[in-house]
Amino acid sequence: MPRPAGPNSIWVDLLGAETRFVQGQRYRIRIVEAGKQHPETLLMFHGGGGHIETFARNVVPLGQHFHTIGVEMLWHGMTDAPPMWDHMNAQVSDAILDLLDTLGLDKVWIHGEAGGASGMTPLVLEHPERLKGVIFESGIAMKFKEGSIKAPVAPPAGGISMVERSKQLLQNLSWDAVRARLLMVMHRDHPEQVTDELVDVRLAHYSRPATNDGMIRVYDYYASGKGAQYLATEEDVASVRLPVLVVWNDGSEGGGPDAGLRAEYEALWRGVLPRSETADPVLVLRDYHADNLIWLPERTGLARVGLLDFQDALAGSPAYDLVSLLEDARRDVAPATAEAGIAAYLAARPELDATAFRAAYAILGAQRNCKIIGIFTRLCVRDAKPAYLDYLPRVWRLLGGDLAHPSLADLHDWMMREIPPALREREP
Repeated sequence: MPRPAGPNSIWVDLLGAETRFVQGQRYRIRIVEAGKQHPETLLMFHGGGGHIETFARNVVPLGQHFHTIGVEMLWHGMTDAPPMWDHMNAQVSDAILDLLDTLGLDKVWIHGEAGGASGMTPLVLEHPERLKGVIFESGIAMKFKEGSIKAPVAPPAGGISMVERSKQLLQNLSWDAVRARLLMVMHRDHPEQVTDELVDVRLAHYSRPATNDGMIRVYDYYASGKGAQYLATEEDVASVRLPVLVVWNDGSEGGGPDAGLRAEYEALWRGVLPRSETADPVLVLRDYHADNLIWLPERTGLARVGLLDFQDALAGSPAYDLVSLLEDARRDVAPATAEAGIAAYLAARPELDATAFRAAYAILGAQRNCKIIGIFTRLCVRDAKPAYLDYLPRVWRLLGGDLAHPSLADLHDWMMREIPPALREREP
């Protein structure tokens, strides 16, 4: 019988990777490694509360393209938990340098998430000669200028900060509490991804006295505010002359570069999406494009077109599937062909208001293309599928056409301000 649907075991995902300790001059660090044959090296650092099993779904896929190393941070998992410096992030960066020197790595790409990203900030500023490029994910040890970002639009979940919540968990361990934290920070919308095995592994780490004590010291340090005096300035970070990508996840706290931008973006969509609604909804297949249509010449009439991927169908605007077909992310559709398709649809349904239909077409096309840009970027960053980036220039062009509609003027202006064309064309 086939295997039941669901995530693999951590250990299945890690087949082909090597887990080991690296004893450096100053620190003993646990790593998981794959793709040693590749010349380019990528180091990944988890956030607070993590461990190298965090990278189970990343290391082997990324190892097909890079020499990939998932690094267990100081005071986490089974890595050393030494006495803590006053400048904790500098100590994390010192441990990274120690690891690079021990492994004989001259220059690497580096990715850090949350606390891991903050921990590597001193390394980025003080030793850029050891780096090829940087990804800050949901963390950077920088003090923003007054007014340069907007405050988060919502208080912490449950009115308690993640730092305090994490410390309380470590002091009152239970299986359910560990699972709840994993759901909060990793897979709120997909609880099936938080497997019992993952909870078991994390609980086992947190139950180790040395790890538990080390992590509590980390959260005490965060809560004390002691690190504020060491935060980089905006000018410090602006001086970095390396390829840098900043990503901020919606489950993360703190003053990310888009703290507040998300609220603006969502508010703009809430203002325009109602204009695409219809009093007479139709069947919407949602993924209605050429790859899901099969030409069956032996049939007659509409039956000559076979349909695939219709399981997510719902009721919605008649414009949705048409824009899905004519604004295809994977192939060019000539503007004249797209216009002929719209005109033919309107001719076949004379009861529709053509002006309102074209507005809905632009709004839903823009919404769909924004979603596709996000999905394709996630497939590259999270799932190690960089081929999807090849489609992005076409999707950005389609989005630009949609945003030219008058009903989307405010969203067009927001996009031009926050994601100008020069950023859309930049190589990943």
